[in-house]
Amino acid sequence: MKQQSIEDLAREACLSVGIEFKHVPSDGEFHTTNISNDHKGKGAGRLKLFSDGLGGYAWNWKSGDRQSFFTNAQTGVSLSKEEKARIEAEKARRKAELISKQNKAAKKAHNLYVNSNPAPLDQPYLKKKRVKPYLTRQANCVTLRITKGLTSKNIPRPFRG
Repeated sequence: MKQQSIEDLAREACLSVGIEFKHVPSDGEFHTTNISNDHKGKGAGRLKLFSDGLGGYAWNWKSGDRQSFFTNAQTGVSLSKEEKARIEAEKARRKAELISKQNKAAKKAHNLYVNSNPAPLDQPYLKKKRVKPYLTRQANCVTLRITKGLTSKNIPRPFRG
């Protein structure tokens, strides 16, 4: 029996969950696609090819149908120790990359907060929404509000991994 390519498996998975197949990179990220035969389903499908190129995931957000697919599923071949180590290293790299992105966003939020002034009582947007300026800040005509779990003593700081 001939082993199917990752592209063929992705096409089958997309068909089974009712989304349109499109070529996406093997980067481990979800990419949007449309729902088949549904003009209101634009962007309601997701397709992900794992970074190892051995599998992926198709997801129809509208119906909730999901389908994973793997190239080594039909052969029953188990992964070697080297392959498992490579996969774990890739997972650790992606986690470190995510933490780095989160730290960068936290630093940006911290800088915005520190370099902003308290929102005035007569700030038009806050008046319109009937919000008291409790813990709100204003920076360059943008109103910032502390989100749940933060206080004036707990200013956003970079995440730690």
